[in-house]
Amino acid sequence: MKLKLECSILFKNDNGDAVELRSLEGKKGFLIELIYTNVAGNVTKDFSEHTPCPIPEGKIYAAVLLQVSTLLKQQYKILDSSIPLAFPEISFDDISLPLIAQTKAEASNYEVLASTGGYVAQAVTVGEPVRLYITASNKHFVCMNDRFGKVMPIPCILLSTLASWFVNGGVCNAILEGYLTHRGELSLTDILYNNGSLTQLSTLARFKILSKVSLPKGCISLAPFGTSKQEFDQLRQACFDSGKSIILSGNTNFSEETKKIIIDFKEEAQLMVMAIDYNKYEVKLCATISNVPIELGRAPIPKKMELHPLDCVSIKYGKVDAGQLVHVEIMTKLDTTEQIPLDPVLAYKLGFNIRPTEVNSKNNESPRHIGILSALDAVHE
Repeated sequence: MKLKLECSILFKNDNGDAVELRSLEGKKGFLIELIYTNVAGNVTKDFSEHTPCPIPEGKIYAAVLLQVSTLLKQQYKILDSSIPLAFPEISFDDISLPLIAQTKAEASNYEVLASTGGYVAQAVTVGEPVRLYITASNKHFVCMNDRFGKVMPIPCILLSTLASWFVNGGVCNAILEGYLTHRGELSLTDILYNNGSLTQLSTLARFKILSKVSLPKGCISLAPFGTSKQEFDQLRQACFDSGKSIILSGNTNFSEETKKIIIDFKEEAQLMVMAIDYNKYEVKLCATISNVPIELGRAPIPKKMELHPLDCVSIKYGKVDAGQLVHVEIMTKLDTTEQIPLDPVLAYKLGFNIRPTEVNSKNNESPRHIGILSALDAVHE
């Protein structure tokens, strides 16, 4: 990975001491400068041990990663980074894993699949499927791969949590699977290695091992699981309440044929981008009524999707609460910028009166019609 010439990464520990890592370019190559600021405000500068002398541009990124790992192991947390942090691949000699395989099923098939038996269900906020490698025997203690086995950057908030987990003895040599959200939160769904391969065990046995792992405080959680009809129903209700999805895994050992079935209970709709909040990295979504835009919900901006006001999008939402769509997820950007009128079915779910109704006025005035617009106007009267 090519490093930007002005790389800056900010760290801070629980005592309030801060460190800024900078990459500096000179005539003979690159150096890493460390600027320490203690809680009293005293500043000292030093050069990294990983660049005792200037190094070529092609080696500076690897040196930066080594310094990042060093500071994380010293229990500094990353506040911000101007570059993505993707650590080199980690492997264990006694295990070889296939790519992460998954498929989707319609919500209408859930009852049939749940009644067939042989599945373990989990309630998960489905994001990007990832495989996490943690080891004590490398220069770097962690690496994260995408579903195709390629190394990917680890979000700063997650990286700091993983470092705390590693340093404080939560995990040592492990391979875990899970789903990474756009906010850098990780929901763990499986453990395939724990100081030795676990792939010969059944899915339920692995999940029970995972449930006993002591998690650090931060952005890592365990996906709840169940096998009985009652537990399946409880997990489905949890999905309706929280916007999560169900993942069904066959209760077998882990092999090339192992595949997870994702069932999404969210409903679909089409809305328009009303405004963008870059601080929260989310958009306000609306539909129009008589050319008046009405905000109906908010959603995070998907990774690698560029959105602007008046863009039209296809979304999924979990439920309706107090006239707003919640647990909204943008699926695709539509090839139109025409206004999207409020769908009558969606309006009904939101509690809007979409059909004008004639009502009698006081003082013998002429009858008038009320509908959604008059109801909205009444709020401001």
